[in-house]
Amino acid sequence: YQVSAGELLVHSYYHSKDQLGLQNQNFKNRTSLILDQLSRGNASLLLKEVKIQDEGRYKCYTSTSTGYKESFINLKTEGRTEIFLLSAAPVSDIRIHQDGNRITCSSEGIYPQPELTWSTEPPSNTTLNETTRIQKTEDQLYNISSSLTGPDGPDLIYNCTVRTRSNQKTETFIKPGRSSVRKFHLLPAADPEVSCVFRHSCLLPCQFQSGSGLVIRWSNPSSAGDSVVHSYYDGQDQLGQQNQKFQGRTSLILDQISRGNASLLLKEVKIQDEGRYKCNISSSTGYKESFINLKIDAPVSDIRIHQDGNRITCSSEGIYPQPELTWSTEPPSNTALQNRTTVHQTEEKLYDISSSLTGPDGPDLTYSCSIR
Repeated sequence: YQVSAGELLVHSYYHSKDQLGLQNQNFKNRTSLILDQLSRGNASLLLKEVKIQDEGRYKCYTSTSTGYKESFINLKTEGRTEIFLLSAAPVSDIRIHQDGNRITCSSEGIYPQPELTWSTEPPSNTTLNETTRIQKTEDQLYNISSSLTGPDGPDLIYNCTVRTRSNQKTETFIKPGRSSVRKFHLLPAADPEVSCVFRHSCLLPCQFQSGSGLVIRWSNPSSAGDSVVHSYYDGQDQLGQQNQKFQGRTSLILDQISRGNASLLLKEVKIQDEGRYKCNISSSTGYKESFINLKIDAPVSDIRIHQDGNRITCSSEGIYPQPELTWSTEPPSNTALQNRTTVHQTEEKLYDISSSLTGPDGPDLTYSCSIR
C-alpha cells in the first residue's frame, strides 16, 4: 500500500511476512493485514488511530505468479478511529446443502457486497421463492446465505451464483423429484483421465441408468466458476447458457442417449480445454455426478537439423506439453557438448524448441538430437 502523493510506503508484505523497513514514519505501528485472509485473495489494510492527515488517495499493488493488479482507494476519515482499506475479497467457495425440501446456498468472506441468484435447468415455471441474508463481519467482509423451497415436479438442476464486481462463481445442485426419491439409484462414479490430440476430436465418456425426465449437463469447473459446456433436456440440446469458448464444438451422440450414454464429443480441442469436466445426470431413476480429467497432447511431429559453419541447430515446433531436447554423438565425444536451448510458448499455448551447439574439432561424428 502506498499514498499516491509522493508514493509514501504505507505497508509491504512479501516472503510470507510483513516487510516494514521502508514504511513511512507516519504509519508506523498503525497498519496491519488480515493474515488469515491473504490465501483467499484479500489484501485489505487495517489503519488504526486514524488522523485527519491520513485522508487522501491510497494505492494497493499486488503481484503474484498469476499477474499483477493495481487499485486505488480514496480515504475519508469522518471522525473514525479505525478504517479498513478494502481491496477485493473474491468469491472463493460456495456451499450448497439440502434439509428436507429446503436448499441453502452460502458463501463467506467476500468484498465488496455480493449478489446471489438462483436458476434452474430446465427453467422452472414456478417462481423460486428464496430468502437471502447478508451479514457484515467485524473484518468488514460479507457473508451471504440464501434458502429456497424446491418446487414439486420433475428433476431439476439448481444453479446458485454468487457475484461481485471482481468475480463470480456458480455451484450446481441436483434435487430429485418425488418419484426419483422413491426410486433413487446411484451408479458407481468413475474419474478417468482422457488424453486427446491437439486439434482433433475427443470423446469424454459418461454413462448412466436411463429413465424419463432426462437432464444432461456437462460443465467445466474452474477458478472462474462452473462454466456450462453442454446441456440437454426436454429431448433436445439447450445451449443458451453455453460458455462461448465451446460454441460450435460440442455434441452428444443422440442415438445413444436412450441407451444410457451421455458421452460428449468435443471437436477441435485446444490446449485451453485441458482440465476437469463434470457430467451431471438427472432422471426418474436418480441422479449421478462424475468427473473426467482431460489432457491434451501435441506430439513431436517433425525435427529439423541444419548446419551453419561449425554450428549445428536442431528445432521443432507446435509441441505440448513442454518438451525436453538432448544431444548425443556416435561415437561418444570426450568433449562436453556446449549447447544453448531456448523454449518459446505460442499464443495457442504450444511450445517451440530450438537448440544450437558448436561441433568439436576432430574425427567425423554423427549428431543425434532427441526431443521428448
